[in-house]
Amino acid sequence: MARTSEQLSPTYREMRLRCEDDDCGHQFVIQISVIRTVVASRKPNPEVTLPFSNPNLTAQRPKPANDDAMVPTPANDDVPHLTEAVTAAVDPMTG
Repeated sequence: MARTSEQLSPTYREMRLRCEDDDCGHQFVIQISVIRTVVASRKPNPEVTLPFSNPNLTAQRPKPANDDAMVPTPANDDVPHLTEAVTAAVDPMTG
């Protein structure tokens, strides 16, 4: 049986519970916490940022202004001598 409930932040609440069996008398506190968004709010609170649980919802989040920088560099582009060696090996002019 819930005895008290206290909202400690916009995404966190603590509740004090008591066993309904009077012979038991156990009392305890539980934590209730918001951990992720399943469906985005139509009236979001700007003070609360939650991760999305569904990757399809990421389209609703704003993208970075320079999203070209988000493209990963291929693994071998940082080793110029490998690129030259591979090009030379497949170039029919240099044989």
